[in-house]
Amino acid sequence: MSVNFDGILLATDIDDTLAYMGKISNENLEAIRFFIENGGKFTVATGRTPDYIKEKYLPDLQINAPIAAINGAVVVAQDIKTPLWACPLPDDFMRVLAAAKQITELQNILIYSFDKTYSCIESPIDFNLAPYFKLLFVTQSAEQALLLKRELEAIFS
Repeated sequence: MSVNFDGILLATDIDDTLAYMGKISNENLEAIRFFIENGGKFTVATGRTPDYIKEKYLPDLQINAPIAAINGAVVVAQDIKTPLWACPLPDDFMRVLAAAKQITELQNILIYSFDKTYSCIESPIDFNLAPYFKLLFVTQSAEQALLLKRELEAIFS
């Protein structure tokens, strides 16, 4: 019996969805290969950067459709190099960063550019260097995270 997946796009998250503890099972890799060989389009949609996907999962993972990275703020061609669409943070995103620091003690602040993730707690970064696409605040507890969310929503709608 012949299977035809023409016109079907399959997109998946990577961490703890397609991959477990950073590894994609051989069964999943074989299923993706079968899907692509029979006309399907396969990609990933992840909060990670395009370079992370490239370094961690390619070439083992076959991708034949554009990739949504950094929570959809960047869409790249399957070669990982060619940006097709991007929506960087607004220029005044540092106001959110400053407000967050006033609300609660943060364990870490991660800022995502196209190809790297920077930790603001470990080392300062140059905010004028590149467009940034995502801010991630790491708190000590779930309660602090909820407080931070409520307060930032009240300030910035």
